[in-house]
Amino acid sequence: MSAQMATILGLGVMFVIATALPINMGALGFAFAFLIGTIFVGMSANDILGGFPGDLFVTLVGITYLFGIAQNNGTVDWLVQACVRAVRGRISAIPWGCSGWRRF
Repeated sequence: MSAQMATILGLGVMFVIATALPINMGALGFAFAFLIGTIFVGMSANDILGGFPGDLFVTLVGITYLFGIAQNNGTVDWLVQACVRAVRGRISAIPWGCSGWRRF
């Protein structure tokens, strides 16, 4: 089997597993990258990790943590309520109506 076909098949299997089971798709993708990279492509673990965007990972973890804190302390709920007030209940107008935050 070619490396391209193994990658496409692995992606499909990853989506099926992540849909059927409560497993994080990112963790599955990381595991499949090592599995396909070592078996089908012949890459070393250092080569596979060398292609991993560490800076992007740290940024995404930080933003996820920030929004987790904002959810727990009520900031997200306040923001949603402020948007609904700004558009006077017309929820479909929220993307356009919440640009004037100086009113709140």
